[in-house]
Amino acid sequence: MNEQEKKPKVEGKKPQRPARPQKKEFASEVVGLTTHTFDIGHPKYAAKYEKSVDAIALYVQEQYKSGAEVARAMRELVAPTVVMPVFPSDPNNQEALQIWKEELREKRTQSLQIEESKKRAYALVMGQCSPELVSKIRGSTTYATVNGSQDVVELLRLIRGYCCDFGAGQQSTWALEQAKHKVSVYYQRHDTSNTDYIQFFQALVGVVETYGGAYGNEPGLINAHLIEQGVPADQLANATATQLERARSDCREAYLACMILRGADSARYGPLKTELANDMTKGQDNYPKTMVEATRLLNDYKTSFRALRVRDDPGEGMAFVQDRGGRRRGGGGAHADGGVSRDPDNPNCWHCNKPGHHMRNCPDLAIEGIDNLNVNDLGDAHALFSAQAQECDGELQECEFAQRTGGTKGVRGLLHPNHLYIDTCASYASTPHRHLLKDLKEADRGLIGHSNCGSTTMTKIGNLGNIEGIWLNESGIANIVPLEVISKLWRITYDSHGGMNKGHFVIHTDQGNIVVKKNDKGMPYIDLAGVDGEIALDFVQTVRGNMEGFTRREVEEARAAREAQGMVGHPTDRDFLGMVRANYIMNCPVTESAVKNANLIFGPDLAGVRGRTVRRPPEAVRTDFVHIPRIFLDRHRVVVLTADVMFVNGVPFLVSLARGLNLVTCEFLPVRTAKSLASRIDQIKHLYGRGALQSVLS
Repeated sequence: MNEQEKKPKVEGKKPQRPARPQKKEFASEVVGLTTHTFDIGHPKYAAKYEKSVDAIALYVQEQYKSGAEVARAMRELVAPTVVMPVFPSDPNNQEALQIWKEELREKRTQSLQIEESKKRAYALVMGQCSPELVSKIRGSTTYATVNGSQDVVELLRLIRGYCCDFGAGQQSTWALEQAKHKVSVYYQRHDTSNTDYIQFFQALVGVVETYGGAYGNEPGLINAHLIEQGVPADQLANATATQLERARSDCREAYLACMILRGADSARYGPLKTELANDMTKGQDNYPKTMVEATRLLNDYKTSFRALRVRDDPGEGMAFVQDRGGRRRGGGGAHADGGVSRDPDNPNCWHCNKPGHHMRNCPDLAIEGIDNLNVNDLGDAHALFSAQAQECDGELQECEFAQRTGGTKGVRGLLHPNHLYIDTCASYASTPHRHLLKDLKEADRGLIGHSNCGSTTMTKIGNLGNIEGIWLNESGIANIVPLEVISKLWRITYDSHGGMNKGHFVIHTDQGNIVVKKNDKGMPYIDLAGVDGEIALDFVQTVRGNMEGFTRREVEEARAAREAQGMVGHPTDRDFLGMVRANYIMNCPVTESAVKNANLIFGPDLAGVRGRTVRRPPEAVRTDFVHIPRIFLDRHRVVVLTADVMFVNGVPFLVSLARGLNLVTCEFLPVRTAKSLASRIDQIKHLYGRGALQSVLS
C-alpha cells in the first residue's frame, strides 16, 4: 500500500493553496534607524515615509553640525538658506563694522556646515532605501542632477514619489491625474488610526504638489477669501501678491481639511459630519479651516462604543464549551424536518446529521482539526457539568450545563464568579454573570460563539471593571478573557522551568508584578475579589487611557525614557529631566519631551519612589495561645526534632523541625560554638516541654 492510499479521503475538503512567500522587511545598519527605512511595493510604505523622515531628521539634528537647519529642510522639503548680514549703513562706525564682520564669519561657517551636513544626510538617506528603491532612483531621469548636487531635499522628493507609486517614467499629465485620483478615493478604514490616516493622506498630497499639482486654487474660493480680507469685489484683479499668497494658503488648508473630514471613517465620524452639516443649516460654519483643526476634531470627538463596533468583522470565535440547548429547532420532540422524535439509543449528529453518534464524537469535526470534548472524560475536580444525560420532554440533552436557576438534575454549578480565567484559545471575552457587567446594553451587531457542543448567540455587551467589550453569555460557565487582550495591554511572561513564579503567568505593570493564579486543573485566572486582580484590571485601563492624545511614536519614546531612567539608578523625574537637558548622559536618545510624556502617561517612577521611601515600623507581632486537644497530646507524646544551621545572606540561623507536627522554629545564632548550640537546643526542648511534649533530637 502506497502512501497516498494510507491517507484518509475527506469529501468536500479542498487542498490548501501554498502560501506566498512574504517579503522580508528591509532594515538598515544605522543604530537607532534600523526600522526607519524607505521601500516600495505596498501602500503601507507611503504612510511609513513620514515616520521615517521624522526619525532621520531627528538623527541629523542630533548628530550633525548645523543639523537643525538641515532637519527642518528635510521635513518641509525646502532648501535651507542662510541670510547674510547687511553691511552697516555707517562705515565709520567701528563697533557696528566689527559686529558685521563677526556675524558674516559665523554665517559663512554655518553655510559651510550646512552644505557638508546636506551631503552627509544625502548618503544617510540613500542608505535607508531598500535595494528595489535604490534601483528605481538610479533609473530616474533626474538622478544624475540630484546625485551631482548631493541635494538631500531633491532626493527625498524623488523617494516620496516612488513610495506613493508615482513613477518618473509615466506621462506627466497622466501621472499627475493618477496621483490626484489616489488622493480623492483615499479613505480611512475602520481599523486605521487617525495618525496613520492623516500621515498617509499628507504623503499622497505631497506627491501631487511635488509634481506640479495644487489644491484649493479654484478661482471661486480665492476670490471669496479676498473679499473676506477686505478687497472690493470690483478690484480683485488688483490684489497684492501678499494677499494672493495668503488667500491661496488659507484656501489650500481649508480644502485639504474638508478632504480629511470627508474621507474619515463614517462608522466613527458619521454623526460628526451630520452635526457639521446641521450647524451650517443653522448658519454656523463649524467646519475646520486647517488640517491641524481637522486632526484635532477627529482626535477629540467622542464616539459611542456601539459606533465603534459597526465596522467590526463578523463575530466568529471560540471559548469554553457552551450550552447547545435542550431542543432542536422545529419545536416539540420531533425533528425540524418533520420526522419522528429522536431515539436516545440511535442519536443523530447535529453537525453532519448522520446517525450513530453525538456531535461531540463527530469524525468530521476531528478531521477539521477541532478537538472534541467528551464530558465523560472530565474529572470531578472540574465541577463544570454532569456527565449523565437527562431526558427533557422526550428529547435527550447531549450536554447539560450549569445554570443559575435551580432544579436541574445532575448539574454541579458554575465556576467561581470572581475568577477571571485567562484563555489562550478564546477569541472574545464573555461572562455568564450579569451582575459583574456595567453599562450593559444591546450590541448593534451580535456575536455567535461556536464550541464542540454547539453554538450560542450573544447580543448584550458591557464592561467588566475597566475592561470594555465583555459579552454576556448566559449559557456560559466561566468568566473568560483572551490572553491576547491582556498581552496587547501589558507585558506577560511565563517560565515553566525556574524562577520564583515557576509555572505561572506574570503580568508586569509599573505597580508591581501580578502573579496569575491557577485552579486545581491548571487553568490560570485573576481573582477579581483580590487586591492583585483589582490592580491588574484598573491599572491596565488607566495607563491605556493616559495614552489617548499621544502618537505611537510619543508613547514609544516615553517607554524608552522610563527604561533609561531605570538604567541610571532611578533618579527623581526632575533630576533626570535636568540630566537629559544638560546632555550629561552620553549617547542617550531620550529627549526632554519624552521624559515629560513618560510622567504624564505612566505617572511617577514607582521604583524610585519605593527606593526613596522611609521605612515604616512594622506591625507588632501578637502571640496567641490555643488549647491543645487531649487526643493530640496522646498521639504525639514523643516528638522527634531535626535541627540545622542555615544562612540567609550570610547570617546564621538555627532552624528546627518537629516531625509529624510540622512545627518550625527559627532563632538567630550569633555564635556557632558547641556550647551555644547546646543551649539553643535545650531552649527548644523546653519550649516543647511547656506543651507536655517530650522531644528527642534525631
